Amino acid sequence: MRRAMMFLMLSAFALTLFDVPASRAKGSPVVNAIGMINYATAKPDFKPGDWVRYRVTSANNDGDKEDYFVTILIAGEEQFWGEDCFWVETRTQTSLTNNEVDVAIATLMSYSVFGDSLAISHSKLFMRKTIADMSEDGTPRQDVIKRPSLTLRNRKPPGDRTAWTVDTMGVDTVHTPRGLYACTLVKLEEGIAATADNGDSSARTEVREKRTVFFADGIPITGFARERIVNTVHRKSWPIGRSSEGEMKLVAESEGNARLVDYGTGLTSLLVPKEFQKSLREQAAAISRPAPARPHSKRTN
Repeated sequence: MRRAMMFLMLSAFALTLFDVPASRAKGSPVVNAIGMINYATAKPDFKPGDWVRYRVTSANNDGDKEDYFVTILIAGEEQFWGEDCFWVETRTQTSLTNNEVDVAIATLMSYSVFGDSLAISHSKLFMRKTIADMSEDGTPRQDVIKRPSLTLRNRKPPGDRTAWTVDTMGVDTVHTPRGLYACTLVKLEEGIAATADNGDSSARTEVREKRTVFFADGIPITGFARERIVNTVHRKSWPIGRSSEGEMKLVAESEGNARLVDYGTGLTSLLVPKEFQKSLREQAAAISRPAPARPHSKRTN
């Protein structure tokens, strides 16, 4: 079975925190780009219709390779459960020539994510709804994000077993179709480990993700011109009670790059209901706007 290399956006082990509907397109990379948004700003500078596109290339140690485009669209806004939220629509395309979208998924995010100092690792906590398919009548099928019951009984904060390090690495330049960008390099490393018993043996698995992000001024939504990610999985097994035996072995490794292609505004959502494809201010104005007066009919004697 073909395995999509989703090196971008969110760590593979973080995807278990919530139940997210499967994509409608099987066999294509399923990418949800909420992890690519720049949450470091105090106030987002985007609006509905703004978009940014990247070309993504990746390969793993099994010889699998992928090459596709990811478009991140601010698809609209919605007030949900009393929160101001914004829709993020992620489109995956293997080619730009016919403008056909292979996979699309939309996620409703709370604007309060911009007030979290650990927004990257907590981003999935701010997901409110997703749209990955259409109903039989052609309306978007909206799924409310629900946390698994096991996490509700856990008093520890999400990601308490995850180790994070962030380091600034200097400056560099990145060539893109939009031009040459002077960038600040930031390295982010995330690691998690788990040990499990199975019969008369134990196994320890360690997953590590290393991201190098090339931040640049003037790039909307994400704020970066390039991102490089390396994922590794190491595993060690031993008979119960003899943990000193065995050695940690590399079982999987993948590397990917995302490079800016273009950005702009005025793109229309494929999934989000039309009433939410406007800003919250425009939606409020439409509700408060009085209905046009009906013309008086003239009486005839």
